[in-house]
Amino acid sequence: MWDRVGPYLIEAFLSCLISFAADCYVIGAVAKEGLAVFDQSSIAFQLEVALFWALVGVTSTLFLRRRYRVRVGGAAPAGRTRARSYRYYTVGTVDTSEKRLASYEQRFGKNLPVRYKQDILLRALFFSIMAIEDSNRPEGVRMLERVLCRFGFASTTGIMQQKSARPLSDGESALLAADYICGMWNDYLKVFAKSDSTTGDRSCICFTGQYYSYDFKTMRNSTEENFSLLYGDYCATRLLHANYVFKEVLAYELRNNYGLSASRVAAAGNIFPREALWFEAREFYWSDSCTVKSLDCPDMLQGVFLVRRDGEVTADQVDELLGRILGPRSKVWSVQVIEGASLQVWLSELDCDEAELGKLGWEVASE
Repeated sequence: MWDRVGPYLIEAFLSCLISFAADCYVIGAVAKEGLAVFDQSSIAFQLEVALFWALVGVTSTLFLRRRYRVRVGGAAPAGRTRARSYRYYTVGTVDTSEKRLASYEQRFGKNLPVRYKQDILLRALFFSIMAIEDSNRPEGVRMLERVLCRFGFASTTGIMQQKSARPLSDGESALLAADYICGMWNDYLKVFAKSDSTTGDRSCICFTGQYYSYDFKTMRNSTEENFSLLYGDYCATRLLHANYVFKEVLAYELRNNYGLSASRVAAAGNIFPREALWFEAREFYWSDSCTVKSLDCPDMLQGVFLVRRDGEVTADQVDELLGRILGPRSKVWSVQVIEGASLQVWLSELDCDEAELGKLGWEVASE
């Protein structure tokens, strides 16, 4: 029971020290010097209270992390009767109460980029990470970190634990984290778009050069199952069991929306900038991990197929080809890029001579 009782006993002991300090240096001095003692001792006493507060936060955090450390089994080393191999922590004490999440929304929600208002899963991802980081570094600990940062003993500060050469306030760290988490979400969308969760369903997730859109139910299920792995991009370990945090934060966000959700979410963002240039303003999706198609691609094979298999092929050669042959009447239906092996481009029609294609190293496969 020490892991459960220990933090409270230490916190009670530190609280008694605070009371003793107040009695000796403040209350006891009132009888001798009157109310003027507050002008003489207030600054020192505030520093004492702040120091004890930080110690309470540090102690509680260390005990909580120790309590929820997960033991990974294994054979006991030679000469030992008991194996103790700790590999990772379990997030089990993250405060996702209505009051805590509402305070996050009030303090930081209005300053987030517009994309966070459009994409509810991205918003839930942001506040889920904030809840975890806030639980790992309570406010008292963050105060101590800001002091240590000035002397070079701490590199991450603020509620989102962002790196900076100077101490960051909670608001400053939240703004830095907002951009970083957008990049994390972009990387996740890229992997999701090419995974077996979406291949074969052209409407599951689509992209353009200005926005992306996805089926909410499919993406919600995927994110709820993989949040712990996605959080690894932020905390550098993918072994934290934190899926329940995302589920509770998302449930809170949905309650704020009267329990309703759009069947399809669209938000600003250029996730695949190169592919967006191939298809101009039309929507496209990934049919497999190396083939991207336009959403209006016909089911029946028709048009012109261009192939290039000359060894060291790269996606740059697709850019060169389309930049020279695309005309007002031709559209790109599909592009397959297997770098170092093969390139295939499917066009609606060809607006140039085959001789020009030959100079670029391409050939017409079929019509």
